[in-house]
Amino acid sequence: MIDFEKSSSLQLCYNHCYIESPARFNQLSDCTRADSMARQDIAYLEGVIKRLKEYRVQVAERAALLETAPYNLRLSIVRRRPWHTDPVTYSITISRVYLDETIRPLDILCETYPGKERYKALARFKELQKQYAGIETVVDIAKSKWE
Repeated sequence: MIDFEKSSSLQLCYNHCYIESPARFNQLSDCTRADSMARQDIAYLEGVIKRLKEYRVQVAERAALLETAPYNLRLSIVRRRPWHTDPVTYSITISRVYLDETIRPLDILCETYPGKERYKALARFKELQKQYAGIETVVDIAKSKWE
């Protein structure tokens, strides 16, 4: 079984089988060597097939978890200015925040407004707040210390 907890989250799975035309073999030892290599490649590839079938089971389990995991909706407005020469932007996001911490939040809606349209962004935020009554909200629109 492929164990992603003990290694990286991405695994490379490949094999190259080098085979020669049997017409090129002039000795019985060449045939024996080629047969031995083919048997080793078959054994290795059968192991890969077994691991890939186990991987499919892991993927199906994850899909089932993603389909049934409980979540809450979160509405947020964030003021961003990545660098002092960049313009200010306001981002409004509605995200699914799963109760299972192994699932990253999923953005359902994402809107960005330039800094000059701050009032439009705040009005849109309030509109969404009314539309999704009782939704968790995050407001982070204060200037950064370095500005």
